[in-house]
Amino acid sequence: MKVVVFARGLTRRPTGRGVYAAEMIRALVAIGGVELDVFAGERLDVPGCRFWPAQGRTAAGSAWRLLRGIGREVRALAPDLLWSATHFLPRGLPRGLPTVATLLDVVWRDHPETMSRGRRWAASWIEEGLPRADRIVCISHFTRDRLAAHWPRLLSRAEVVPLAPNPRLSALPADAALVARLGLDRPFVINVGTLEPRKNLALLLDAMKLVPGVLLVHCGPAGWSVERLSERARRNADVRLLGWVDEPTLAALYRSAVAAVFPSIYEGFDLPTLDAASLGCPLVVSDIPVHREVLGDAPMYFPLGRADEAARALRDLLESPEKRRDLSRAARFRAAAYTWADSARRLRENFADVLGRRTIAQDL
Repeated sequence: MKVVVFARGLTRRPTGRGVYAAEMIRALVAIGGVELDVFAGERLDVPGCRFWPAQGRTAAGSAWRLLRGIGREVRALAPDLLWSATHFLPRGLPRGLPTVATLLDVVWRDHPETMSRGRRWAASWIEEGLPRADRIVCISHFTRDRLAAHWPRLLSRAEVVPLAPNPRLSALPADAALVARLGLDRPFVINVGTLEPRKNLALLLDAMKLVPGVLLVHCGPAGWSVERLSERARRNADVRLLGWVDEPTLAALYRSAVAAVFPSIYEGFDLPTLDAASLGCPLVVSDIPVHREVLGDAPMYFPLGRADEAARALRDLLESPEKRRDLSRAARFRAAAYTWADSARRLRENFADVLGRRTIAQDL
């Protein structure tokens, strides 16, 4: 099966959609049965794939590629199917080419107040790829439910294929020296993700004021609409903003942290929670539907918007090594239910199903 992959968010320092694309591409190559040509933001070191630029050297060049250039190159590659790792489909694709699009979330419709004006406009423009797709792969049942709420006519095309923890992290050891070099000389909790409004770092900063003597470590790049929040965090002596970190650093931090805290307002899946869980890091998370779906009974939950309850959960963990051990075991057990190999097989089955349905339709 020859598949073209559109993964504009795939870069050498991926976040969010880029991490999803990178892990799924690696897993598809590993399970076999597909030949991949990948249009990516940057080339990924994955044997068995051919990479093509998804963007131009200028804004105008990138726009041309999205509207015309990629479509022409896809036509020359003559694939059986195109899979987009987001819900955007490039324009100018060959007529009749089967397409599969991944829907990560619907935040621009569900919580537009958490996005900049430009991002809201871009999201509303690229959502036109959804009705063009033969199959819509949702990364959680929650995301599928939100698809149904906004586009009920598309529900029959939707299937759920979940994400999974980074399999390389579990092979990386605890590294106390690395943690010490970062200046983390006290107990700390960790939060991972792009710094943006829906991640709700403001609540976490409020909660940490009620947990004296404990550092907050944030890993992830700066996003949008968080200038004041970033300045507030930088002025706090008990907060470390590390930015993007590599896998050895991330693994060392997860293994050394008292807990990983994720106070998000909204998520399509919240992949960093599974990465933390896979290393046995106790979880303290906001009580939102997708956390319940993905994590089950593994974390300690606190009501959305309640910094005092988040702080209470953290104090309980600090005071009880037994509770930390119990949550660590529960986290590992939950994370083990998800693998990229299984997700890749399910995605490949969706590819085959779309191709099979198209063949039947052509024969009728």
